[in-house]
Amino acid sequence: MGNQHLEENENKILRARLEELEKELVRTRSERIKDARRAEEELQRAKRKYHSILESITEGFISMDREWRYSIVNEQAGKLLGKRKEELLGRVDWEVFPGSTTYVTNELDRCMKQNLPVHFEGYNEQSKRWYESHCYPSSEGIWIFFQDITERKRSEVALRASEQRLQLAIESIKLGTWDCDPITKELFWSERCKELFGLPADAHVDYQTFLDRLHPDDRDRIHEAVQQALDPDGSGSYSVEYRTRWPDGAERWIMAGGRALFEIIEGERRAVRFVGINLDISERRRMEDKLRRAEEHFRLTFDQSPIGAFLGGTNFGLLRVNAEFCRFLGYSEDELLTLAFPDITHPDDGAIAIAGVRRLIAGEIDSFNIIKRYVRKGGGIVWGRAFIRPVRDCEGHLLYLLGMVVDISERKQVEEALIESEERFRLIADTMPSLVWTTQQDGTVDYANRRSLEYLGNPPGDGEKWEFSVTEPKSWPVHPEDLAPSIDAWRRALQTGEPYEMEHRLRRFDLSYRWHLCRATPVRDGHGKILRWYAQATDIHEIREARRELERKVEERTAELRDRTQSLEEANTALKVLLNRREQDKKEFTESVVMNVRNLIEPYIETIRRTDLSNRQMTLLNVIESQIRDLTSPFSKTLAFQHINLTPTEMRIAAHIKDGKSTEKIADILSISEKTVWRHRDNIREKLGLRGGRKKLRSYLLNLS
Repeated sequence: MGNQHLEENENKILRARLEELEKELVRTRSERIKDARRAEEELQRAKRKYHSILESITEGFISMDREWRYSIVNEQAGKLLGKRKEELLGRVDWEVFPGSTTYVTNELDRCMKQNLPVHFEGYNEQSKRWYESHCYPSSEGIWIFFQDITERKRSEVALRASEQRLQLAIESIKLGTWDCDPITKELFWSERCKELFGLPADAHVDYQTFLDRLHPDDRDRIHEAVQQALDPDGSGSYSVEYRTRWPDGAERWIMAGGRALFEIIEGERRAVRFVGINLDISERRRMEDKLRRAEEHFRLTFDQSPIGAFLGGTNFGLLRVNAEFCRFLGYSEDELLTLAFPDITHPDDGAIAIAGVRRLIAGEIDSFNIIKRYVRKGGGIVWGRAFIRPVRDCEGHLLYLLGMVVDISERKQVEEALIESEERFRLIADTMPSLVWTTQQDGTVDYANRRSLEYLGNPPGDGEKWEFSVTEPKSWPVHPEDLAPSIDAWRRALQTGEPYEMEHRLRRFDLSYRWHLCRATPVRDGHGKILRWYAQATDIHEIREARRELERKVEERTAELRDRTQSLEEANTALKVLLNRREQDKKEFTESVVMNVRNLIEPYIETIRRTDLSNRQMTLLNVIESQIRDLTSPFSKTLAFQHINLTPTEMRIAAHIKDGKSTEKIADILSISEKTVWRHRDNIREKLGLRGGRKKLRSYLLNLS
């Protein structure tokens, strides 16, 4: 900025010097004209002398008569006009320069007709030059002194353009300007400069105002910088950044730059002027602070990332690596920074990787990712998935390559194991007699075994696909009568994740149908999400036919058994009738025997007993009576027990009690519990009316008999 002010001062001095020269020239010309008028009578005699003078001057000189013909032309005029003197003398002006501007013509005409000196500047279209002309009327016409000022014009235009650009730059970037006289302490601030310090446009400012508006933390530092700039032993440069505090407490960041101008005064070098500019950089500082935080965030993210990360150059070298990338490859950071991409890439993957990086650098693609093998320190091989993107500046120039590498070595091992497992599964599935297939999580079939393809009439070599969709029932090789329930059950299984099981008929390649039991089971990941379905269809056609035949025979046998059961029920009914009749007859026979004994025999025995009998006869009578009683006692006991309504079990228990058996013995004989025996004893006592009495049950039963 100081250089610009020096240039402005030099231009001002130059313009002032030119003006003095112009005045001197005018004065000189005026004197010449006066001398010419006084010596007009001697003009012819001094013609040769005048011609010599005209030829020696650095200005062009032309004399025109009143017909506008060139009468005198010096050598310099011809050079300036680009014409030889012979081409001009005696010819009319507009014939030689038909393109003369109206302005030049009018000025020349005014000088000749009004007899007035005229000074003007004009542009000649033919020579493409600017001329400054001084025209003087003469007795013969007009005299014209002119000189080429094209370079001066260009300098003036350039100066004006420079000043305009400077002013435009100051206004566009809102620069504040300031000018200080270190000797008088006078300080000038532009309106924009005052605005940057929160001051109104008409505010009076001095150096103390400047210091008061600075942030307290910056005040001493900036004062020291000003003193250093004004130090005669220094360079005079001044470039600082500081904060200003406004009355409302707001803060603005200002960048100030300037220069102190020095002169020798009384033998000493002293600062005579201190000029500069102020620029509001608050937004830039905020952006720098934001950028600094972003860079810190990037650094922390980069360095602490759980994924390997690196920055690479266009020469395939490594510029920066994080700890995880070092761990992944087994190198230290310093070791990795001495290596390039090819050094850590497996030879079999190098060509593809380098080609992708070259396309990134050339701008052909925006990103590049590749699964490749990396060579660890010591020669070990690890698998990684690399994601690489170019980082460019705002103009599109490549700065570096940003790469992220995920260690997938374990996943590759799992994938290889999975491939081996799938191969085993396919081998097993192809040897199975059942139809086996797998589907994706949405139910789309992605594999069918050999037996499935052969059953459907699609040999393995003819494209191993079995395509059917839930949304397209016609694609299912299922019997039309079984199709709707089969699709509904499959849809429910897909929605609920429950296993699928259904018996239906599947169409064979010969368009016949066979019964199959189809089962499908979902396979889930560690979070319970369904990954795929494994399905199997077992041919149960013969089983179904056998089952149908069995059902038919069972139905026939059931009908036969039903008929036999009915016949047996009828026979059983008749048998029950006969048994009831037998029991009735037995009862009647028993009663008849007992009654006959009591009515026919016992009266005679009593009659005989009342007669005089000898001891031997009485003994024989007692024996007869005892034998008769023994013969009839079973009938009497049955009648007694039936009379008191005992159950068969109670009758058996009562008989054992009468025989003197204990409860424990009775329970053992009848294979029942003692508790049950006691319960029946209580029931017998209740039916005999002995509850609460002291009479023993055995005695009562003996008496009853």
